[in-house]
Amino acid sequence: MKRPLETFAFPVSLEPAEEGGFIVNFPDMPRGWSQGDDRAEALAQAEDLLEEMVLGAMAHDEDVPAPSPAKGRPTVALPALTAAKLEAYPAMRAAGLTKSSSPSGSAGNPRK
Repeated sequence: MKRPLETFAFPVSLEPAEEGGFIVNFPDMPRGWSQGDDRAEALAQAEDLLEEMVLGAMAHDEDVPAPSPAKGRPTVALPALTAAKLEAYPAMRAAGLTKSSSPSGSAGNPRK
């Protein structure tokens, strides 16, 4: 069953930076921070940050939390391809499939 697109939209925290612009982070995934000179740039940087954090967690076989309710905060959605990978990720983990066990992973590619 397909999940709605909102399932892959994470609330973002935008805080004014002392030097101007905004600092962004994701309360659900607090490991990363980014910034932008204005709100629009900060949200664009947040999208890149979110995608990198999600892909990094999946590459390291870590849990990816579900987004919390926005509660008035802006949200940032994952790009469609990354959202599709995240959709399949729990089932792949449950089946014991990892990147290294796939044909394109290091276990199946003698050049890696």
